[in-house]
Amino acid sequence: MFLFENVKYLLRHNKVSTFKQIYSFLKQQTHQLENKILNAFDYAMPKNEND
Repeated sequence: MFLFENVKYLLRHNKVSTFKQIYSFLKQQTHQLENKILNAFDYAMPKNEND
């Protein structure tokens, strides 16, 4: 399992091209890749960074 933090902001960086490059590289390295934006608050983490 691989987990990115602050993907919401990474998607804004350089008009998404940074995220696309990282995603493409990881996809070449693995058999299955899925991306989602999650809120840590939904998983019992102590703070909600989306506020």
